[in-house]
Amino acid sequence: MVPHFLLTITLSLLVVFIFTEIAYRFKFPMVVAQIFAGIFIGIPQVRNVVIGPNVEIVELLSDLGIIFLLFLAGLEVEKNKIYGARRDVFIIGIFGSLIPLVLGFLTMKLLGYSNLIALIVGISMSITSEGAKVKELIEIGKIKSRIAGIMMGAGIIDDVIGLLMFIIASLFSGYTIISIDLVKTPAQLALFIISVWLIFKMLPKLIEYEEKETKETREVSMFMTVLLLCLGFSIMGIIISGTLTGAIIAAFLAGIIIQLSVKVKEERMIRSHFEILALSFIVPFFFIWTGMAFDYSSLIVNIPLLIIITCVAIFGKIFGVFITRPFVNDLTSKQLHLIGWAMNSRGAVELVIALIAFKAGFISTTIYSAIILMTLITTIMFPFILKAMLKKEPEIMD
Repeated sequence: MVPHFLLTITLSLLVVFIFTEIAYRFKFPMVVAQIFAGIFIGIPQVRNVVIGPNVEIVELLSDLGIIFLLFLAGLEVEKNKIYGARRDVFIIGIFGSLIPLVLGFLTMKLLGYSNLIALIVGISMSITSEGAKVKELIEIGKIKSRIAGIMMGAGIIDDVIGLLMFIIASLFSGYTIISIDLVKTPAQLALFIISVWLIFKMLPKLIEYEEKETKETREVSMFMTVLLLCLGFSIMGIIISGTLTGAIIAAFLAGIIIQLSVKVKEERMIRSHFEILALSFIVPFFFIWTGMAFDYSSLIVNIPLLIIITCVAIFGKIFGVFITRPFVNDLTSKQLHLIGWAMNSRGAVELVIALIAFKAGFISTTIYSAIILMTLITTIMFPFILKAMLKKEPEIMD
């Protein structure tokens, strides 16, 4: 029997629900539970029953999940705190990306691998997962803190740098990931900027008009407005960049624009409704997809190589953030340590990069497996580290 797509969605959410309830019982982070649900679904026998031929549907919902998560982050994060710490965000983002990239490259060269393989591994180490980080920060109620804002901003810089490096590396290897039209792309970017300005000016008037409707109609209208805005920005981000990274950055920006454009009461209502839809139905598929990256049928694990890559990735991120101490303002060593662990969490973008590199023949199954497992390990570690540090110092993110 071939699973109908409704059966795939239902069974996937059922598995997530069971794992989440178990995690709650044993006080495990929900993010970890949902990733393990994805790993469980990835078992070939389970995958055949739950997913079947509907892999593309799960991937689609996964992309929507990361877009919705970043949109929620834009709605909830304190924009003034990001802007006020913009210098710190930029410095931490640059060092947090380049240090692990360089260390990863040098490590793989010392192990005898080619420049291209070493660069791809370094790039995979340099990128940060926004999805897992946002979900955990929302769960513990710290998404509005200044430290969370720095984590988000620096993480986006990491993703952009890593993606640009991978595009450059692929072009030198004769493999085209995205096609950039030197005439159309600047025009599209200009159109996007004009659209942002127009929406910023017109959205308050639209919301004011919708406020005159009955309560039930008003809430539906506002929700549809922000949903269309989120998806519209994401589409423009994909058109301009040709990548999912462009979509999630645009979704984050859409969330900030809505936060700036509506009253506090309406913003809370919109966020509440969106959280229910996103966190209960769409976002779990992002973590399912992350866990399903652990493909039992194709992974060949070289344990020593996995240990080396994982250790270098962890050290590179934390060290890269920590050495910014002389250049950043009002951040303690412990706060930088926590930000380093947050930046160490990996996910969507590096999984895509690893898969593209693997399919293009840039890296072997062994290297691909090591990158995938390193991504899962570092992503799973962050919620535990965050909760442990908050338990020890509750005020560390304030």
